[in-house]
Amino acid sequence: ERLSNVRIGDDIHVCELGAGHGIPGLVAMRVLGGRCRAFTTCDYNEDVVCEVTVPNTQATIELMQECGEIPPTDVKFLTGDWGGYAQFVREKSVDVILSSDSLYDVDAYEGLCSFIAHALRDDGACYVAAKSYYFGVGGGTHAFSKYCERFSLRAKNVTTFS
Repeated sequence: ERLSNVRIGDDIHVCELGAGHGIPGLVAMRVLGGRCRAFTTCDYNEDVVCEVTVPNTQATIELMQECGEIPPTDVKFLTGDWGGYAQFVREKSVDVILSSDSLYDVDAYEGLCSFIAHALRDDGACYVAAKSYYFGVGGGTHAFSKYCERFSLRAKNVTTFS
């Protein structure tokens, strides 16, 4: 539903951080249809990307082609720490950033926020699905929202599930 509010245009770049299986990003790619021209998926674990993310992305692109949909023409798979992604993604080039369960480690916020600030267009949106607090490690949506202020990123709670 929220993706329907993405800026008008035919050159949308979607990026998923901490992708794992890549389901949120792949759904966004399909919902945006031919408007999604660039798709970047990132995960710390190279094995996860090679064994799960890449095959899921290939299958989704094949399905899109079979259904007469236009898949993205620029697809990238990145691995490693958040801090290293900026060299592979142009500044202010991403329209939609998606992430799920990536806020558990407060020590990772610097690299995560730095990448978001680097990559996200001024009129773009970043959607993060996470717990309000991760017991035992201290991270969560509240801590992350505060950390975003250091990068002039505005964070707001869109939906809460109990």
